[in-house]
Amino acid sequence: MLICNTPGVLESITQCILGDDGESRQGCCTTLLYLAKTSETRPLIIKCRGLLDALGGVVEVPKVVDMTLENMEEVLNKPYQNRYLEKFNLHANSPGEETTLSGDDSSVSDKYKSSSRASRSRSDGSHSKESQDESSQSSQSSIPQDVPKMEICFKTPMLVGMKSEDIDYDADPNRFLHGARLSTFACLLCLVKNKENAYNIAREDVLVEALIGVSTKHSSLSHARAISILAHLTRHPKNCHHLVFKCAKLLPMLQNATSSPEGETRKYALCSLQNLSMDKSCRAPIAHTPKMIVSLAERCSKKETKEEVLAAVAALQNLSDEPANLIQFTIVQNCIGTLIETAQGRQGEKGDSVTDLTAFMAKNTLTTLSYWFRKIATSGSERMMRPQGISPGAAPLQLCNAVLQPTEYNQWA
Repeated sequence: MLICNTPGVLESITQCILGDDGESRQGCCTTLLYLAKTSETRPLIIKCRGLLDALGGVVEVPKVVDMTLENMEEVLNKPYQNRYLEKFNLHANSPGEETTLSGDDSSVSDKYKSSSRASRSRSDGSHSKESQDESSQSSQSSIPQDVPKMEICFKTPMLVGMKSEDIDYDADPNRFLHGARLSTFACLLCLVKNKENAYNIAREDVLVEALIGVSTKHSSLSHARAISILAHLTRHPKNCHHLVFKCAKLLPMLQNATSSPEGETRKYALCSLQNLSMDKSCRAPIAHTPKMIVSLAERCSKKETKEEVLAAVAALQNLSDEPANLIQFTIVQNCIGTLIETAQGRQGEKGDSVTDLTAFMAKNTLTTLSYWFRKIATSGSERMMRPQGISPGAAPLQLCNAVLQPTEYNQWA
């Protein structure tokens, strides 16, 4: 508490995270993790200007870099690249000038200049096969053999000429980056467990976009941590509308996460959908997301764990309480059949995945769907009967109403 109240401490940590990508940044992220474990310090950490954006930059998926002369200056301005240039006496000049070498090794300088001229000729479109071979050989020989791989991260192939979805999130050779990411994810998990903090973090667009991007990398174990943080954000009722309508990539990401190979990821994705469907304004966008109802029905049919089946059925129950979603339930093959099987209490291979509460929710979902069907069918006849007059003592038409309120997963009141 005393450390967070000291003026300038959190601001200095923020600047260190932004200005370094080595051991100093990892140490700052670890420090924030220790500070976030105390509930009294969490609001102070959230209020630090620019800190959450800096943490978002640590965990974000690396962006694709197009190594051209136009953006070479921007690429060379990163901390690790600057240290690389200074260590081996490389100096980047202004755009339009050649990048030169300072030192006594003229042979390396000639090779570097030939590589620069070859790259410029490629940008003009007038180059030959010989120039390509010469430039590739000279660029490889210009890098000293004793350079640590982590210090030439801008040469990493994953950042050059690859699609963003093909980037391996854990392939960066900077080992300090991976330690900083682990500390950042743990710090964010501590911060989002406070109701007020969850409200504020959900409105940090840079951080939320970074978490959504990491959540799509199913080949990395970090995607489970990112989705768990997003799931805690959905626990705040006022975050549901904001996340659904302001973050366009959230619902497709959650839909894909329901088929993740990690069981923990599937559980948090389904619980997030369960909480988001509590908001009436979010039910139609969720149900109309491509393959959303299909994915929820598939989770119910596979019956792998109790938590998954319960969250999937609860989400379907919440979505069924919206007339605009009626068609989405009926056009999905085997959706109604899966709900009937679940309502009957049919177990999966493990034998205990369907509980009494899950079966009751499935029955309530079918009842709600039946209610809307009957409501549509009888609304016309009711209007036709009124002009002819109905006796005062006649009993009104009674429909079977749903008896269970929409359910959430550990939401705050």
